[in-house]
Amino acid sequence: MAWKDQLQPASYRGIAFDVVNDQGQFGRRSTLHEYPFRDIPVSEDLGRRAREFRISAILLGQDYMQRRDALIEAVENEGGGKLVHPQYGEMLVSVTTEGMTVEHSTAEGGCSRIYFSCVETGEFKFPTATVVTEDVVRERADDAADASGQSFLDRFSFDGLPGWLQGDAIAQAQSFLDQAREVVDTVGGVGSASGLIAIISNLSPGLSTLLRDGMGLANQVRGIFSRLRSSTTPAVASRVLASFGTFGTQAAPAASTPLRTVGVENHAAITELVRGLAVIEEALAVADRTFPSYEDAIAVRDGLVERIDQVADTTPSDALYGALVALRAAVVTDINVRGADLSRVVTLTPTRTLPALVLAYQIHGDSSRDSEIIERNGIAHPGYVPGGSALEVFSE
Repeated sequence: MAWKDQLQPASYRGIAFDVVNDQGQFGRRSTLHEYPFRDIPVSEDLGRRAREFRISAILLGQDYMQRRDALIEAVENEGGGKLVHPQYGEMLVSVTTEGMTVEHSTAEGGCSRIYFSCVETGEFKFPTATVVTEDVVRERADDAADASGQSFLDRFSFDGLPGWLQGDAIAQAQSFLDQAREVVDTVGGVGSASGLIAIISNLSPGLSTLLRDGMGLANQVRGIFSRLRSSTTPAVASRVLASFGTFGTQAAPAASTPLRTVGVENHAAITELVRGLAVIEEALAVADRTFPSYEDAIAVRDGLVERIDQVADTTPSDALYGALVALRAAVVTDINVRGADLSRVVTLTPTRTLPALVLAYQIHGDSSRDSEIIERNGIAHPGYVPGGSALEVFSE
């Protein structure tokens, strides 16, 4: 192929011209360091220098004036533009501050000669701050936990109450410990389960002291939830903590007398404390979770938001309400941001029975993803994925 056939049609921002000659400057940037009593200086490399081009071109033809005016407008527009160089191809450049020279001659009518220099450029981007949404959830959770403890102190009474009324509060606190122990006993994958059970068991004899202290009970409840969260996977922890959303559903004493009214308020205070701290720790567990699909993330988000709302809608504490609303917003933002780029779940019905690895290769081009199909759809035998039955699979 002749050299002329390899040249590309020249243009700047889509306006064509014919190049008469051009020059380019290439190289690297450096700075020279000269030191006392040393004869040989040191050259420090600072990276590749910007490529510069000087172009001498001509506009010919019946429309040369229109193209000249368009080229002038293109050069005067803000920012860089695409240059198609006949020798070097496409590049993003900015015309230098000397601008473009346009020359006309009466002896050479019907054309414009143009001269301009340009330098390669990139997009001018300022550094942008990125919010770590999981950290925002953790901050809001700490605020909500503090507000939950204070709300409990404001609502709960113990000293000076008759023994039977104190006994009701102790019994409800014990029901929390019983549920926590049952969870540890029945949920697999909880590390150091024996240690956590020992902690729970040791609290029972001192419940009256914890209730008299108030904040002592709040700290112990959160401590149990925190240990439960940290001793298993985030997915298991969030599921287990969600189970405390029904705590306190047993019938509260009727508020038929002033003392019974105190008992009702104590029952509500303990219920709020357990449910509130459980959902706060659940939010922390969810912040540590990864999700296989967008649909899974949204399902977890909606369930958690519903449990936060249940506590927020029933608390008389303005501070706790505000803290839970802030936590709710942080959770929604976190899961929406982290779930945005996740795979979507689609329904697919294979026409015939196939091994899972064959189906995974047909769908994803990757047979190693057969476990996704097996686990999500509860396939009994990986060698026989039944045809004619709808499957949930991840989109690419």
